[in-house]
Amino acid sequence: MNYVATDYVPKISKGLIGPVRVFNVVLGVVTFLGLSKIALNGMGGIKGALIGLWRPQIKDDKKKD
Repeated sequence: MNYVATDYVPKISKGLIGPVRVFNVVLGVVTFLGLSKIALNGMGGIKGALIGLWRPQIKDDKKKD
């Protein structure tokens, strides 16, 4: 993404270089946090996360006393 920002953003507007760099940093941090959560998840790691994307959550209608 950084190469795209440095190659193509100045062709559009030189004023967008700063905001695009900030966006790239935020995107990197969000990606890192998401992948860390998947890797450290005790419910099966990456395989469990991928399976969880397609399985619907089971709602428990019974209230606990």
